[in-house]
Amino acid sequence: MQSKDKIDAANVIKSQLIQAEQIAAEILYHQNEILEIDKKRNKNREALTTIRNSNYKQEKIWYFSKNQFFQIQTSTIIKKLEIEQLSLTNQIDIQRNQSKTKTIELYEVEGRSTQNVKGFLLKPTKPSELELFSQKIQQITKSS
Repeated sequence: MQSKDKIDAANVIKSQLIQAEQIAAEILYHQNEILEIDKKRNKNREALTTIRNSNYKQEKIWYFSKNQFFQIQTSTIIKKLEIEQLSLTNQIDIQRNQSKTKTIELYEVEGRSTQNVKGFLLKPTKPSELELFSQKIQQITKSS
């Protein structure tokens, strides 16, 4: 009977290790995606800065996209790049959130305490929320 218990325990440990390896691979995938998206975002930022700071203000400039060159209005390109910047930032945020969730999941599979990573899922306060908070404080201070 003891050998069967040892085999069962070994199978449980083996399955936990496999699960931990799969989650760790997903975390690494998300981290690599963040790096790749961030490279694109930096190139966009550089392009925006170059266009905005160029000494010669042209109405149209050459733009390379999808293996083709286009001559497009400068303002249109700036708007397109700004929209793309927002999209890339959102993609990075999504990848970071998935990475954080998987990290917590990995801690749980490993049987480690998740106390150390509870702050991973905190979100920053938005400017609109800060403004509401400040208004509430002003109302409270005025009424007292």
